[in-house]
Amino acid sequence: ASIGTNSGNIASNSASIGTNSGNIASNSASIGTNSGNIASNSASIGTNSGNIASNSTAIVSNSTFITGIQDGTANISVNSVTITDNLTFVTTSGAGTLQINADGLVQSSDKRLKNTIHAIDNALLRINSSEGVTYYWNSDKDRKSLQYGVIAQEIEKLFPELVRTDERGYKQVNYIGLIPVLIQAIKEQQKMIVELQKQNTELQTKISETDDIKVQLEVVQQQMQLQQQQLDLLMKLMQIQNMEETPQNSADDK
Repeated sequence: ASIGTNSGNIASNSASIGTNSGNIASNSASIGTNSGNIASNSASIGTNSGNIASNSTAIVSNSTFITGIQDGTANISVNSVTITDNLTFVTTSGAGTLQINADGLVQSSDKRLKNTIHAIDNALLRINSSEGVTYYWNSDKDRKSLQYGVIAQEIEKLFPELVRTDERGYKQVNYIGLIPVLIQAIKEQQKMIVELQKQNTELQTKISETDDIKVQLEVVQQQMQLQQQQLDLLMKLMQIQNMEETPQNSADDK
């Protein structure tokens, strides 16, 4: 089927809405302008002059749900989605956006868009109750690609808002949503470290004061020992003197 201008080839169960001068294989579609080749079970949204392989999608210009997409002229490989320039998703309320570009993933986070702001409670405790794991996807029969992540069912018990269930019943995790939880957990841990350092400093001070007291006691003990020695010496001198005086007294008595 063709709605618009078509000077190309459109196979069975396929459609072109707009202008098509290329080749559209079976079970495929072009919405916009296509002068390239679209393989089976694929689609082009926008302006395409490249080659789109089977089971793939090219989003190459503005549409109702993306903004800032430039025209695509590169070849799209099998089982892939290629987006040139920026892809921006807008929430249903229009309050926030999620943008994907060559620099990474950017999400709205302006304070002016938010209300009822609270710090995350017990972040460290809940993070300690979860576990980071390595794994292989069941589809990776040869185990060539080791993955890092979490188990959705575990995260759902701790942070239910960060887990959703898809139409097939499988759990999905909002990994980006875990970032502020980790930030808060690190802050809580740092607070504990600072408190422990403070207690350690106080303990070291007490130990130092105790050591000073021990030193003072040792000095006093040494002084007492010296005084005892002096006293013993004095006693011996007195005994000697008494012994010398005793014979003289006996002579005088006679």
